[in-house]
Amino acid sequence: MNDPDALVQIWSTDTVPETQRRKYWIDAVGQSIDKAEIAIPDDAHFRAELRSREMGVLRISKTEASVGVTVRRTAANIATDGRERYFLVGSYRAMWSLGTRGRAERLQPEDLVLLSSRREYTLRLPDASEIFTISFPSSWISVWIANPEDHVGVRLDASMGWSRVLCAFVRQLCSEFANAAADRQGTLADQLGALIGLAVEDAPDTTRSAARSVYERVRKVLLDRHVESSLTAADVAADLGISVRTLYRHTSGLRISIPRAIAEIRLETAKRMLASRVFRALSVAEIGRRCGYSDASHFVRQFRLFCGLTPGEFRRQA
Repeated sequence: MNDPDALVQIWSTDTVPETQRRKYWIDAVGQSIDKAEIAIPDDAHFRAELRSREMGVLRISKTEASVGVTVRRTAANIATDGRERYFLVGSYRAMWSLGTRGRAERLQPEDLVLLSSRREYTLRLPDASEIFTISFPSSWISVWIANPEDHVGVRLDASMGWSRVLCAFVRQLCSEFANAAADRQGTLADQLGALIGLAVEDAPDTTRSAARSVYERVRKVLLDRHVESSLTAADVAADLGISVRTLYRHTSGLRISIPRAIAEIRLETAKRMLASRVFRALSVAEIGRRCGYSDASHFVRQFRLFCGLTPGEFRRQA
């Protein structure tokens, strides 16, 4: 059996001169955890240690620092660091704060939060901090969570529900990671993945609420512009002042397709017009055109697909 102590990597600022501590610590964190900018306000009194070990698909790291620091994962860091992974991050000793995806969270000792290497974030850590990090590949966490990005930045409360069970498990795992035997690593990773899945589903659904808020704005744009035959997701995103990627991230979290949403609103409008006496003089093709269908045959096909009748049949039955 491998000696567990031999598998633990250790970085300590005590091994380098005071003038080199800042660069040494930034390099250590970047190598073991994530490339980031680290602001250290008091170099003279700064001392820190990082212990890290791989456990199968997991890498567990524990850092201790004497003075408070601010850790920023920036767009520049992301551009030069091609590793794609997620992290569970928490603190044992004191409250700390996090900012990511436009959300700010104040976390209590033993709370956890899920972070992504593809997202910018800022961690503000107090004096005498002790932070633990468990990192894992995107492919691994996707087995346990359908849409990991939906849960990035959401606080996992150590006092509630399945988050309490997860946080207790993580504390135990991090307290003995240096001594964990190789033959237990697969079992521990599976238990961690299952608990993460339960905890994120149990947590307050702030991310989905944000997605629903965006979709309400999307629907307003669609109602205003669905009669435009050339309307695309790019047009909707431009109206909202967000990127197409952001638009799709929010709507996919709610399992909503923008093209389908456009079609549904157009066809609802068409049904109202076909059923109304006010529009009896209009042909089916003209109603289709006024609802955003420049091609009459396409209008008929879509109407039949969604409604089970042709527009003409629907009009006669209305």
